[in-house]
Amino acid sequence: MFDLNVKRSETNHHLVLAHGAGAGIRHEFMQTVQGLLSERGINTWTFNFGYMQKAYAQDKKVPPTRLPKLIEEYTQVMTEIRHREPNAQLWVGGKSMGGRVACHVASQLEWVKGVAVLGYPFHPVGKPQNTRLEVLQEIKQPVLIAQGERDTFGNVTEIESYSLPPNINVNYLKDGDHSFKPRQKSGLTQVEHMHTAALQIAQFIQGDENE
Repeated sequence: MFDLNVKRSETNHHLVLAHGAGAGIRHEFMQTVQGLLSERGINTWTFNFGYMQKAYAQDKKVPPTRLPKLIEEYTQVMTEIRHREPNAQLWVGGKSMGGRVACHVASQLEWVKGVAVLGYPFHPVGKPQNTRLEVLQEIKQPVLIAQGERDTFGNVTEIESYSLPPNINVNYLKDGDHSFKPRQKSGLTQVEHMHTAALQIAQFIQGDENE
């Protein structure tokens, strides 16, 4: 059902990375991050949710399906990869919506090692009161969130006001937005932030945070 794509490394660390709401695995952001993680020793899998497969097939935008269906599809993907790679250490993650779904999957599958998120959607844009913190309070595995300081789905000031459990770690990318793009005056670039996020995630998965 799902077109699984993997960029392999010579390790036993496997990360399944889901896309965000508006762009699938063909998007430059997803392809770049997948390549950077693979270069850093992480076997990185990607797939399209069913609605995105339909959007590609019809060459038009299709809205995301509801959260329970996305969780079901992601779980099916994890089951398939576990069947293919029975000895692998499996981690889940994703960009924005995909990262949120990954958190729900990890909370239901105890054999998942942890979660890596690229821009967690802490709340809908313009609705900071509608927080999406429940799954972060429930999940038991370690979670690493790479978050732009200016992310409209949850900026540094908002996030620091939350009471997050100690297994939830947020690493901020200076002046970055939801796609990690900083303003020109920052002197930084989106590519630099993507490299930083990939390195942090690789170290997180490999247990080399102090390296």
